[in-house]
Order: sequence, then structure tokens, then C-alpha cells
Amino acid sequence: MGTTSRAAPPLLGSEIRVRPRSLAFLRPLVLAVTLPVGLFIAVKLCWSSAGNELIRASDWWWVGIVLGLMIWPFCLLAEPAQTATHRATYLPGLDGWRAIAIGLVLVDHTVRGFCARRKLPLPIALIHGQHGVNLFFAISGLLITWKLLEEREQTGDISLTGFYRRRIYRILPAAFVYLCAVALLSLAGAIVLRRVDLASTVLYFRNFVTTGGQVTLATGHFWSLSIEEQFYVFLPALLLLLGTRRFQSLAVVLISTCAAWRWFFFQFFAPENAPITLRFRTDVRIDGLLCGCLMAIVLADSRARRVMGKFFTIPVLIGLSTALLLIIHRKGEYTSLPESLVLPLLLAGTLLRPDKLPCRILEWAPLRWIGRISYSLYLWQQLFLIVHSDNWLLSRLQYFPANLAATFLCAVLSYYVVERPMLRRAHGKSRPAATPSRALAAETA
Repeated sequence: MGTTSRAAPPLLGSEIRVRPRSLAFLRPLVLAVTLPVGLFIAVKLCWSSAGNELIRASDWWWVGIVLGLMIWPFCLLAEPAQTATHRATYLPGLDGWRAIAIGLVLVDHTVRGFCARRKLPLPIALIHGQHGVNLFFAISGLLITWKLLEEREQTGDISLTGFYRRRIYRILPAAFVYLCAVALLSLAGAIVLRRVDLASTVLYFRNFVTTGGQVTLATGHFWSLSIEEQFYVFLPALLLLLGTRRFQSLAVVLISTCAAWRWFFFQFFAPENAPITLRFRTDVRIDGLLCGCLMAIVLADSRARRVMGKFFTIPVLIGLSTALLLIIHRKGEYTSLPESLVLPLLLAGTLLRPDKLPCRILEWAPLRWIGRISYSLYLWQQLFLIVHSDNWLLSRLQYFPANLAATFLCAVLSYYVVERPMLRRAHGKSRPAATPSRALAAETA
């Protein structure tokens, strides 16, 4: 009696959502039509003769059209989330590092705003916001690459549409809520915002736009988010096409090129009193993200983890921390290759030695909570700590300590009302592993 072959049942707890196969062939067509149209409108908004004018009520509708044309094809035609096959690891120590990074930014901007309003000299010892952003870059490069390598190990492949879908849900909703608030305040005359600022922020090339003749600080902090988004566009595709070894070689070449170009540019091309916005360009900052990528590739190797786990003792971590402080003291606000190299080493050292005091401090619950809301904190701090407004209500929220209270209130609302629901939607029913630091360190004993 013959046997009838049957398809294997789905894994327990998996979520299967099947889209009609007839939509698959539409993906290239939809992208080919909508993306150029969206880019054309964005270029028209940014580089028309009126690009430096303040925004008008109609501009937000144009930007909304651009957003829809650029994003909806990915959301509509994205592959369904495979919640059973890819279970992302949660690294609680990185939330502690995020708290340190956002703390550096908050202290920097609070001090700058306080001194500007009272016409006081800046205490240089407290101005380390740029180094907080460098720490964010190291975390992002390490974490995103680690998750991509983890997905390939678990499933045998990297889903590009799945990656971009998660990034869209993670980054855009909270950012656009902030931008809506900023646009409304600008239309009401409370702050200054140019058309080019709004369009370049929405399309994430704000790091290539200078402030011009207007004080347009409300979206100025999107320079770092723009670098990360540009990085996210290319990283998974390169990792998928080149493989780990060739990508690793390419990353080394790009890091060296970026460091050499940064030195050469500021030595011979940049004016003597170059605006700080020149240091926000991707070509002079990408090494911070790529060094994190290299560390993730090293950590993906079990033998390397065993060796590094024995190497990262407390004296070594103290030595790395001291070296970082000396680098920051010597370079001031400026980014350097040594800093980009040391930061991932510190991250790896705390992740691989969860039994040591530094990691236990980083996994302290209040610190981890600040790290979880750090993205929303970064979005909203600019409005209350840096931007100057003559509006009666907003100006009163820009004085210490009301500015910090307003920042945390908006960030908490953004995280719990916008970020978390969107993250649940992006990941479906999947949940990250509970004790990842111990998992990473399991083979180091």
C-alpha cells in the first residue's frame, strides 16, 4: 500500500500569514514606478529656488506624498515575519550602554542651552554629546550585524524585506510623530523650520544639509539618524551578496579609507573655522558603525568568543576605559579612529563577562529602562534643550529643569504609545531570548 507524502506541519507557535503569490511579480514594478516619483518630489522640495524658505501649510502634504511613495511598497509587499524560525537575541547590557550614550547627549545639550541663555562660557568637561553619538554608532553597528548573522545561522538566509520592514516600524513612526509636532509649531510661528530641513529629514539625508542663514535646529539632530538609515540601506544587502569574509575585508578597507579621508579633508580642504555640520557627513563618520560591524562578526565565531572572554578581565576593561578617556580628552569633540576602535571593544568586554561588576551595573533595571526609551529621548530633547523659541508656552519649557521634565514626558509617551505598539506589529508574536548575555558568555568559561 503506497504512502502519501504530506507537508510537514508548521512549528509550534509559528505564525503563518500567506500573501497571494500573484503580488510577488508586482514588487519590482511598484518600486520602479513609485521610488523615482518620490525622489523627484523630494528633490523639487529641497533644491528649488524656494528650498530655503520657511515651510508653508502645503509643504507637509507634499512630504506626506513622498513618504507614501517611498514606504508603502515595502510595507505592502514585504515578506511575512517568520516568528518561529528567527528568534532574536536580546542583549540587556546594550540598553545600559544606550543609557550612557543618551546621558552624554542630554548633559551636553542641557549645558549648551543653559549657558547660551545666560551668556556663560561652556564648561568643556561636560560637552561630550558627539561621543555619545559615537557610542550609539558602535552599538548600532554591532547589534544590527549580530542580528543579521544570527538570522542567517538560524534560517540559512537573510530576509532583506523582513529587515527593512522591521527598520521602518522601528524608526519611522516615532520620528514622524516628532516631525509632525515640529511642523505644526513652525506653522504656528513658534520655531523656525525651512522646507529643505523638513524634506531632508523625512528622507534621511539631513546630515548633508547645512543650516544656511536660518537657525534651524529643530531637525538638526537628525544628522546622526540619517547616517544610520543610510547605513541600514546597504549593510544587509552587502552582507548577503558578499558573505561574511568578503564583507569583513570590505569593512576594513572602508574604515581605513574613512579615517584617511577625514584627516586629509580637514587638513587641506575644510576652512579654518569649518562649521560643525561638515563633521556630520557620512563619509567622515561611517567608521564608527563599521567598527561595530567587525566586532559583531568576531563575536559570531565561538572560538573568538572563548579567547576574548578570557581576555576581558577587569584590569583590561579599566585599561580600555582609561584609553578612551585619554582619546576623548586629546581630541575634544572630534571623532577619531582610535575612539571608533575602542568603543566596540568595551561593548564586547561587558557582553562577554556578564558576571563582572561593569556588566551588572549596565543591566541595572533603571539604567536599562532609560536605554529602552533612548531613541524617543534623542528625538524630543532637541526641541526643549537646544531650540530657542519666543513662544510664551514653549519658551517656559526650555528652561532647566522644566526642559528635562518635558523631554522625559514626551519620550515616555512616544515610547509607550508609538514605539512599543509598532515594534509588536513589526515582530508579530516573536519575543527575544531572555538572557542573552549569559548565552554569549556560555562558551567563555
